[in-house]
Amino acid sequence: MKSINRRFTYLSMSATHDLNEVPAAPSATNFVLGESVEMPDDTPTCKGHDFNHGFDISSLIQSMASTGFQATNLARACEEIRRMRTWRLSDVPWKEGDDEDLKDPEVRKTIRA
Repeated sequence: MKSINRRFTYLSMSATHDLNEVPAAPSATNFVLGESVEMPDDTPTCKGHDFNHGFDISSLIQSMASTGFQATNLARACEEIRRMRTWRLSDVPWKEGDDEDLKDPEVRKTIRA
């Protein structure tokens, strides 16, 4: 490989080519620093937990919903776990064909996920 007066060459499988004859590839900057677009008004703002307002695990998990991609999905998983832990069979109405032993509302309140 030689460089003479800003003329560069590279070796391909078939031949040596003058880089000045190769069409310019788009710069990586074009892909990284793309054109900005207007965001909808209801788009959540990405921000982390504000530790200046105290710390408790509940507020930390809640703040993860707006921290970033992985934290958002962790927050969604935590919310789903919370929803599952508070679920009771009494949340679902008894219908014909269900087990007769589960018809009593007091029994249904005791059955959880």
